[in-house]
Amino acid sequence: MAYGIKAFDIRSRGRIEQVSISNPDTLDLTAYTVGDDKEVFIAIINKEHGTDARSADVNILVGADFLGAEVMYLTAPDNYRFATEGIALGGETINNDGIWKAKWNRLAFGDHEAHTVSVPPTSAAIVRIK
Repeated sequence: MAYGIKAFDIRSRGRIEQVSISNPDTLDLTAYTVGDDKEVFIAIINKEHGTDARSADVNILVGADFLGAEVMYLTAPDNYRFATEGIALGGETINNDGIWKAKWNRLAFGDHEAHTVSVPPTSAAIVRIK
């Protein structure tokens, strides 16, 4: 639970932004967007689980003021939704002393101002757009 709280704390400040989702494959998927005048954070949660679970390939379109974007993933080992160990946020675990050295990964956007973020089953992606 602590990892979920930390993930939402990363992007919990700002105003709620409108997000539009098209989900033709009817994945068990949710997205939330919060932002301010400098950054927008998108949390994409793929709730697919089990043997038939599917990854979500999410296309993100950005506007003309776009300066760059990064992504951080919340993952569990083997996409096991009841995992209590081996969970990572930004590729790192949160130590008992609270030290956490997460890593943002830069997203490369193409000429069409869009990028696809692949979100594995039973995981979440936090995208930061500047």
